[in-house]
Amino acid sequence: MTWLSGAMDTVPNPPGALCTSRLGTNLSQSLTTVPGFGEDTTDYEAPAMSVKSRAEIVLMRNMMKAELELVKQHVDRAHISFQKDVGKSMSPSTVGSRGGSKKSAKRPNVMWEAIMMYAQPIVGLDLSIIGHLGNPVERIKASYAYSKGEYFWFCVASRELCAIKAEGVDGGGAVSTKLLDEVKSIPSPCRRLYQ
Repeated sequence: MTWLSGAMDTVPNPPGALCTSRLGTNLSQSLTTVPGFGEDTTDYEAPAMSVKSRAEIVLMRNMMKAELELVKQHVDRAHISFQKDVGKSMSPSTVGSRGGSKKSAKRPNVMWEAIMMYAQPIVGLDLSIIGHLGNPVERIKASYAYSKGEYFWFCVASRELCAIKAEGVDGGGAVSTKLLDEVKSIPSPCRRLYQ
């Protein structure tokens, strides 16, 4: 026990505590009055926020690239199936001979497997970022299918591509769908029955 310890216990406010509290109060008051110091801390956070936003952009870009790659792989699988099935149907062994019975055998729809593969959900694309950015995944699939060739896109994505084209026309446009074309082919006397 030192000689000051007992004496300092009896003093209500020790001098050191008073100086520290006054110094702390004065220092914080003086710092808040300095321009650019105090309440507005955005200047201090700017370098870290800049790096953070760049990192988020890079992360988002990489995630979008990965999702686009999944879409491409999905469409490519359907396109490979389409090419394989169309190639089989054009081979000489499947094309009927000219002789024989007059009754023609019903040919299977060679595009069915490609259509079904294209229409399936994309494996691994659970939470789509690209779908939330204004372009639904179906439109992105259709756009990529268009690059694969006329027969393929017409087989698997014609409705979506017609809708994209109609939206791109100034003043709008009429989308031609299978249902609309079928209704047009009904003779007018039959249509009057339904009115």
